[in-house]
Amino acid sequence: MKLNLNKVILSLITLLSLFAIFCSISIGMSWDEPQHHFNGAIRANYLKSFDFGKFEFSGGWAQFHPGLYDTFTFIIVDLLLKIFPEKLIEIRHLINLFFSFLTLIGLFLISKKNFNKEIAYLATFLCFINPFFFGHTAINPKDTIICFALIWFAYSVYMYCVNFDNKRLKFLILASFFMGFGLGTRASFFVITAPIVLSALIFIIKNKNRYRDNKVFKKIFFDIFIFGSISFSLMILAWPYVHADFGVLLETVINSTKWIAGPIFEMMNGNIFETTNIPRTYFLSFFIFRIPIFTLILLFSLFIFLKMDRKFFSLKFSNFKNKIIVILCIILFPMLLATAMQVKLYNGIRLFLFIIPFVSLLTAICFYYILENFKKSIYIKTLLGVVTIFFLLFIQRFIYLTPYHYDYSNFLYPKFVNTQKLHIHDYWATSYKELMKLIGKNSNIKKINTDFCGGDPHGIKYLANKYSGGKVTFVPYEQADYIIMINTLSIHPDDNSTCFSARPGTNILEVKRLGVIFSVLRKLDK
Repeated sequence: MKLNLNKVILSLITLLSLFAIFCSISIGMSWDEPQHHFNGAIRANYLKSFDFGKFEFSGGWAQFHPGLYDTFTFIIVDLLLKIFPEKLIEIRHLINLFFSFLTLIGLFLISKKNFNKEIAYLATFLCFINPFFFGHTAINPKDTIICFALIWFAYSVYMYCVNFDNKRLKFLILASFFMGFGLGTRASFFVITAPIVLSALIFIIKNKNRYRDNKVFKKIFFDIFIFGSISFSLMILAWPYVHADFGVLLETVINSTKWIAGPIFEMMNGNIFETTNIPRTYFLSFFIFRIPIFTLILLFSLFIFLKMDRKFFSLKFSNFKNKIIVILCIILFPMLLATAMQVKLYNGIRLFLFIIPFVSLLTAICFYYILENFKKSIYIKTLLGVVTIFFLLFIQRFIYLTPYHYDYSNFLYPKFVNTQKLHIHDYWATSYKELMKLIGKNSNIKKINTDFCGGDPHGIKYLANKYSGGKVTFVPYEQADYIIMINTLSIHPDDNSTCFSARPGTNILEVKRLGVIFSVLRKLDK
């Protein structure tokens, strides 16, 4: 049975992988992608010049980005564009998707090492099909990479601990690399690794008498030096602003909780608030109204099973209690810290995408328990039936949202259309590609002068030139007869209106899913 289950799940993962490739090619450019592309180009050219320390390009928000992944991506994209010209978006998306696949492989390995192969397959599948993980796999050049770095850092640290006596240096270098890669993507990455690092130190010190010599602390101090050197070097490798002025690094650390860029306002459940003053219930609200209900049921059920049947878990898995504590700390610590420090938050759970693999691992453990004890209780059979029903409902909505899965809301809103004014739909503005294609195909639209609201100006002009058939000319709002927009919130501190409400008119074309409008071409009322 276990072998057949693993084969079924592996088949589903394979199908999801093919679907993810299709979505990555189909979906449009996300809001941040042009900036990350330019960011990578500037740094790649700087590194190629070998003129280190002499960097005079204007800073802005870019100076606070280490930019390692942007630089790496640009170099690869630059090479592949010579082979596949006109495929910039697709190449970037497939590179991001590749790292998301690596994240899933890392999750499988760490789950298998700590639990078993069945849980590893389940965790990988549940993570992959999570709409927020799946929806970001190709279009997000930062948060998916943080997710990748954290999973592989956790795996490397685990292997370092269990091989501390003889093969630790290999895994120390791996852990250093993934820490450096994470720091090179976002300088605050080290904060979310705190539970992993602390649990590793506790494990080593607690088991110091088992090692062959008594030089445990000497090894630890030596390893910290190696770890810090490699990690720091990778972090600043493609960060020319730090090469020119080391004070930029200190400024980045100091300002990390109050990020100057990004949205000023956020909307959740119809309520608008400043991103620097989030409600304490931010994460709770997101989980209740956005996370798939079958996931919530599995999470809630797991804690009941842990209380009622500890013996099952302790007999099946060694150090089970400690492992669950570490997983919970990885999930809860950054959210509690962000809430306590009033860290700037927006775009739902996007900035905390890295918790999804660990949440998926917990749900996989619960599902494994259900399968193992299915015949023992009518309650467990009923629970499996309920989970199956909500999973099938989830799959229906998941498919209908293609390729904008990150916009998912759960079935506490049975009709998705009723979520239109509850949060910012398509906050990545990826539906503009589809909208431009609709403009290009519409024979009633000849040439239009239009403004836009929401999205990167370079990105939207690139999409218009490529997909609208030359029909779109961008002009200032005062000169525009039309406007292209998503329903994002204002970027002005004294105005929290949405694009749709602030620019009245008649919608000519709409990109919609399940009745919800993602982006529009609107004829302005003037």
